[in-house]
Amino acid sequence: MNKNEIKYLGNLVEKLKKAKDDEQRLAVIDGVSGVSAFMEQAPRLASFLSRADAAAAVLLKSVIAIGMGPRVFAGLDAMDDPDAALTKLLAVLQPVETFYREMGGIVGYHLQVVRLIKGDSDEEKKSVHFHQPQGLDLAVSTEEAHAVVRYAIENLDSIGEIYPVGGAGDRLGLKDPKTGEHLPAAQLMFTGKTLLELLIRDVQAREHLCYQLTGKKVLTPIALMTSQEKDNDLHIRNICESNGWFGRPSDTFFIFKQPLVPVLTEEGEWIVEGPLTLMLKPGGHGVMWKLASDRGVFDWFREHGRRQLFVRQINNPMACTDNGMLAFVGQGLKHGKAFGFASCQRRINTAEGTNVIIERNEGERYAYCISNIEYTEFAKYGINDIPIASESDFSAFPANTNILFADIDAVETAVRRCPIPGMLINMKNQIAIEDAQGNKRLMHYGRLESTMQNIADEIVDVYDHEISPKQYASLQTFLTFNSRRKTISVTKKAYAKGGSILETPVGCYYDLLQNARELLVDYCGFRTPDIPDEMQFPKQRPPFLFVYHPILGPLWSVIRQKIRGGTLAEGAEVVLQISELLMEQVSVDGSMRIACRNLPGGRCRLKNVTVQNKGVDWKHSPEYWSGAVTRTESVSIIIEGDGEFIAENVTFTGDVDVVVPAGTRITAYHDEKGKLAFHSEEVAEPGWHWKYHFAASDEVVLHDG
Repeated sequence: MNKNEIKYLGNLVEKLKKAKDDEQRLAVIDGVSGVSAFMEQAPRLASFLSRADAAAAVLLKSVIAIGMGPRVFAGLDAMDDPDAALTKLLAVLQPVETFYREMGGIVGYHLQVVRLIKGDSDEEKKSVHFHQPQGLDLAVSTEEAHAVVRYAIENLDSIGEIYPVGGAGDRLGLKDPKTGEHLPAAQLMFTGKTLLELLIRDVQAREHLCYQLTGKKVLTPIALMTSQEKDNDLHIRNICESNGWFGRPSDTFFIFKQPLVPVLTEEGEWIVEGPLTLMLKPGGHGVMWKLASDRGVFDWFREHGRRQLFVRQINNPMACTDNGMLAFVGQGLKHGKAFGFASCQRRINTAEGTNVIIERNEGERYAYCISNIEYTEFAKYGINDIPIASESDFSAFPANTNILFADIDAVETAVRRCPIPGMLINMKNQIAIEDAQGNKRLMHYGRLESTMQNIADEIVDVYDHEISPKQYASLQTFLTFNSRRKTISVTKKAYAKGGSILETPVGCYYDLLQNARELLVDYCGFRTPDIPDEMQFPKQRPPFLFVYHPILGPLWSVIRQKIRGGTLAEGAEVVLQISELLMEQVSVDGSMRIACRNLPGGRCRLKNVTVQNKGVDWKHSPEYWSGAVTRTESVSIIIEGDGEFIAENVTFTGDVDVVVPAGTRITAYHDEKGKLAFHSEEVAEPGWHWKYHFAASDEVVLHDG
């Protein structure tokens, strides 16, 4: 498409934007040269439209107006049931026309993609400068960090959460073992739970912490943005329903679908997979804000008393490790911010954007915001992906992690100015395209994508002069920093033997294990085996496994008060699905698992306990990271309801299985012959529980009540 054709389409789009209804839009499209001529050569299409309304005519004739008629309608006249095929095509085109109406519907969508392919833009040219962002460093324990964590906990009932979960998980290779059907990324098993369930567990942990400290029983409303690709929406709903909505009321969830959009070749041609069948893909996470406004999601949050949102992606299980989420959200809440980014170090040559201070000079005015530059746009903006130091793996710029804070009113105002933020096209993939002569050639392809984080571009502070870095803290947008492995470690693709573990479930577990070791050694006084570097890690069994439900904390400063000293031997496994735990001087050489069936109920107290058994069968546990762990021997303690388990000065040897019924206390001990024995008694009330309170320093302090 040449510049004259682009200009012509641009004029057509402007006319379509001004049209008030479908009749006016149809009149505009009928005025396009070539539409009537095409219709004369397509009698079945003409017959169908003679019986259709103006809305249907706008959809189908828009395809002709942009020059895609010969591709899309090829083979129509030879079909046995052309009306059914056209009706199906209308169902595909309608969401595109409706969602992109502010930019000219189908015609506007096509024009925007072509402009991006050609590198042509009608954006006003402005003087733009990028600066290094500043923000609260959560990797360091400070009074300010404690204060914002406390503020978040005390105001948790003002926060809603929204997760884009529409990812198809193609690179993970997830398939139903029985049907071979592709499964979404949300169904990836990691540490024994689906990625979606892990997100909900993080929410439950924060709610429990809030209840313990404030007495508030908070039920956080959660919105899930799905897509139609590979039946993602259906799969997500099935996950929720089959898990009983994770023990939460179903009306605390709002599920909404993002539209699928046409895919184009590098030459600006729509890709068809068959007669009247378009190749379609989701249009990126940037559509989330407009969809949330259009579908009533924002109003739903307001009805639940929520004015601010926490946003995270499905493929990042590390996003809420320790104090990261609470401090981040607390910073936004306490200081009345409109939009925020949870950032960290960025690894060079990764598919991650970067957070920057953007300064735009608009005549005599200077506009500032913290925003994101997507990695595909680095060359466009002259950003070199260079390390911060000569031998460092990390970039000079911090990572955009897609962990966001958003004020609903501010974002909805921004959406009215910019319905689809951060529009871009990524042409990195190739496909074999067949021409009219039947010859195939490889071509790059892509669709209009958008980035949810770039709505921040519309949340600016304007000054009549340049501001200094000291003034960045006063912007409506903000940023926090944290350790990378406590902020982001994604599960984007399957691990290939001999390849890098970066962005794979193996790499994510590697980071989880490093976090676990830091928690155990630096906070809890444990001794554990060392963890090899990431090159050696996938070549051998992990040094140990340690998995816990975040309800145990989720703050590490809380967990350190519940776990006090001990050792993990090489290859040991510890799994803690419990909140009310005291574990003091516990040594594990083998496997130990403690699980409460009715969290947060159930209590367990272990003092001076030794576990010795054969533990994990590593030969039959190649995907240990998924939770698929085979054990030769293990200590398993399952606590039902408000049951309680106590063991002091005890050694557990070999296989030990204990189930504690509700209303029962079981105490393990050694009898006079030194044999392990158990005493069971009914209890009306718990023998002990943790009491939480804030210290004068705003830190959370526990004592045995």
